[in-house]
Order: sequence, then structure tokens, then C-alpha cells
Amino acid sequence: MQKKIIPIITLGIVITSCVISKQKFDINLAEKNPKSLTSDIDSCLKTQKKVYLSEVFKHVKTIILETNSDVLLDNINSIQVYGDKIFILDNNKSMGLYLFDKNGKFIQRIGSVGQGPGEYVRLDDFTIDKKNKLIYVLDSYTHNILKYDLMTGKYISDIRLRDHSISSHHIQCVGDKLYVDATNRIKGGETFLIQEINLSTGEIAKKWLPALVYNSNISDLNHIGQDVFYDKMQDSPKFIQTYMNTLMTFNKQGVVPYLTIKSIDFITGADMAKIKSTDAPGTMDLLKIPKILGINAFTTYKNIIYYNCKYKEYLYKFIYNTTTGKTSRLNGTDELVYDINKENVGLIPKFYTSSDDGMYSIVHPLQMKSFLELAKAGKLAKNLDKRDQLMKLSDDANPVIFVYE
Repeated sequence: MQKKIIPIITLGIVITSCVISKQKFDINLAEKNPKSLTSDIDSCLKTQKKVYLSEVFKHVKTIILETNSDVLLDNINSIQVYGDKIFILDNNKSMGLYLFDKNGKFIQRIGSVGQGPGEYVRLDDFTIDKKNKLIYVLDSYTHNILKYDLMTGKYISDIRLRDHSISSHHIQCVGDKLYVDATNRIKGGETFLIQEINLSTGEIAKKWLPALVYNSNISDLNHIGQDVFYDKMQDSPKFIQTYMNTLMTFNKQGVVPYLTIKSIDFITGADMAKIKSTDAPGTMDLLKIPKILGINAFTTYKNIIYYNCKYKEYLYKFIYNTTTGKTSRLNGTDELVYDINKENVGLIPKFYTSSDDGMYSIVHPLQMKSFLELAKAGKLAKNLDKRDQLMKLSDDANPVIFVYE
């Protein structure tokens, strides 16, 4: 009898081991989110009917960021709002995380460039832990996560990422957990799109969403510059990688679907395989493909979801109303900021984040010259907040933020 029992026990150990392995590393989404949404954009792409921003928002508040020698923004990678403070990440020439108040006054810079305690070499992304009042900053060059005090900005400690087979460029705090994205550096290796990091050891605690399953069966993850975490300051932030058509969100069970962008023209693994079978396309060639390549901006405010899609060399902006379930395409004008009676309709906003007071758009540093030309030519909306101040800004001014309420 004992000889017959031993193999059964061994088999049980093997089965248990497989189950544990699957729970730790390959979480499938069989438990679909019953409240997940679907936004169908095909009818919007075919019709000429569009909605104006003034049909969605009632007012725009202007925040003119202070300009001085301590903060000269060269690029805008990320914006997050916490209470009465605005955090702006610039990882180009000025390389820093800058803190302003909601009047635009510069408060301080978080950390600095270097390789000493509290310093970073390559500032990729940051996330705010509201519960424990912490700021986490990701440095992909050193595989390091730096931790700062949210209230004072002082450096506390760092977390060394242990798995150097992946490269992470984005970071997100959800409750007491910390997540990063992943680009696999091992040719032929399996990549999981989300990695949960052990805060004590820096090791990977869990892996979510295998790329070949959840990224339209496409393993090419070279588009690392694009954001992947959205609604970063909300209790349930969102995640979407290049070529995915479904945004994921975080809940007590882990990662579940939140919103699916439905279209017959969304790129698939078969499409990409066909392209690669001829010639490996460059980035510009890829943009010319008559397919929707994915989402590159996303934010929510009250019952409104805003997102962008690249399609046939153009960038389309959509509004999804969670109350009515209706998807609408935004008109290519911004009559809340610009005087559309003038010949030039101005720059179309890209919304970076949202807070209780509205959705935040920023005039990118590369657009400031064009914006100031429009302002000085009197082409701003007559009732725009701080219109007179905007018309007097100098050419070297820091970017301007518009909050759509």
C-alpha cells in the first residue's frame, strides 16, 4: 500500500507546485470585471458629426507656471495633482521632478541628477503613495526606485530592482503595492507587461499579463517612451501597453479589464506578422499603416473618459460618457481657449491627468512659441481666464496649464 501511495503524494506535490506557479506568475483574466466598459469608435470614424469641447466642459482655468533659473522646463513627460500641488516630470535637458502650487508658484525640485544618495541618472517616471505620503521615482539606468517624503521632498531610501533581465520605464503605486512595466531584454524570453515589486527586497512578487496574450499577440515592446499607467492619482489607476485594445484596472483581485476600445481596424498580431514578413518598418512607416495602433493618452473626470487613438497617420480624440455609454469624436477646435472666429483655431489640448477640479492640459514647451504668437495676436477666447497676462508672457516662459471644468 505504501508503494502505491507515494506516487500519488508526489503527483499532488507537482500539481500544487504548478498551481502556485500559475498564481504567482501567470494570472489569466478569467474573472472578468462585470462592470467593464466598451467604447465602439467605428461609427465615430465614419461620420462627420463631432462634439465641441464647450459641450463637455463649461469653463477653463489658467495656471501660469512660474519661470526662474531654478526651473526651466524643456519637456513634459507626466503631470500629477495631489491636493493643492502639481507635480511635473521633465526628463529631458532639465531632468527633474518639479513641484508647483495651483497658482503656478514654484515650490521645489525633488531629488537631483547624480549617483549619490537621493540622486538619479535617468528619471523615467514617478508615482505618489497617498496612504503613506511617499513619492517613488524610477531610474531605469541604475535599476533603482528612489523614495522621498511627500510632504518635505526629502530623500528616505531606495529599492534596488533585482531582475535585470527586464527594463522598466514606468511605475505605479496602488494601495500598499508598487508596480512597474517591463520590456524584455532576453531574446525569445516571455515578457509580462506588469511586474509587482516587493518593497523590501526589490524582487518581483508577481507578474501579470503575458505580452503574447494581452498585447494583441505582439511581442514587440520597443515603444517604451509612451505612458502605460493612467489615472495615476486615482484609487483604481489604469494600464495599457502599445497595441493593446483594452485598458486594465487594479482591484482587490489584481488586474482586470476596465475599458475595451472596439474597432474592426485595431491592429492584430497577424497584421504585424504580415508587415514584418516584408520589411521591418521604422516608426514613421508603422504610423502609415491603416490600422489603429493603440491609445497614447487617457484620463477620466466624473462621468467622462477621454482618450486618443492613432489611425492612418492622424490622431483622433474621443470622449466616452459612462452614464449614456455613448462614444463621441472631438471636434478639431478649442473654442474655450481660442477665438474660433479668427482664422487660426489654435492648438488642440491633450489631457494629461485629472483632479476634482477638472481635466489638466498643458501647452507643451515645444508649442509655447506658437501659443504665444496666437496670444499676442489677440486670438485667445475673449473670456479666457488670465487672458491679459497670457498676452504679455515672454518667449522663454514656462508652459501654461489649462484646467477644463
